[in-house]
Amino acid sequence: MDTTIVYVKLIKDFLEHNLSGSDFEIAFIKQRRSDLIKKNKYNKNIEDLFFDIDSFCSDAQLIETGDITEEQLREKCFLMLEILEN
Repeated sequence: MDTTIVYVKLIKDFLEHNLSGSDFEIAFIKQRRSDLIKKNKYNKNIEDLFFDIDSFCSDAQLIETGDITEEQLREKCFLMLEILEN
């Protein structure tokens, strides 16, 4: 089963501010874990977004070198959405 559409919906919900950065992070990781367990297929570009999410820090006081903010994560999601929809 190809679950790319699930990621597209998550990304759109995040970009439309229907999900906070933290909620998006949790939902994305939960979906990815499920896909890995069930051996589902998805667009391999999504792996790049996984690494961006791994670098995301929702608490501005805890951000370290290499971490990205919620706004930066939105920018990366916007670019990923363009890739997935083309």
